[in-house]
Amino acid sequence: MTKQRKLVLAIINESEHHLTAEEIFMEAKNRINSIAFATIYNNLNALVNEKYIARVKSPGNPDRFDKVTIPHEHVVCDYCGHIMDVHVPEIKEMLEKRLKLSLTSFSLDMHYVCDTCKQS
Repeated sequence: MTKQRKLVLAIINESEHHLTAEEIFMEAKNRINSIAFATIYNNLNALVNEKYIARVKSPGNPDRFDKVTIPHEHVVCDYCGHIMDVHVPEIKEMLEKRLKLSLTSFSLDMHYVCDTCKQS
């Protein structure tokens, strides 16, 4: 694994949030001033393909990157885009029963308004 790829992975693993490519780039610039955004973007794609990280898509918001790669769901604030991980394993079983299908995977994002946005 290249030095740049290790750096991108470290930034994601050190964060408590689901970072955007731009946020990862800004932190990487603090550590390696000469790093380019294209390098970050290319390494994020490679890390997703290699299943070291997961890409979280949210319509109308930039993709975010998740260090948790085991199947789980997300709760997304409709105002600021903040994402929280939630793990409800019985959802898959319930969906399979209801649909009478054997699911290989699924993606479920739930939306809410976070406490910070409620106060604004």
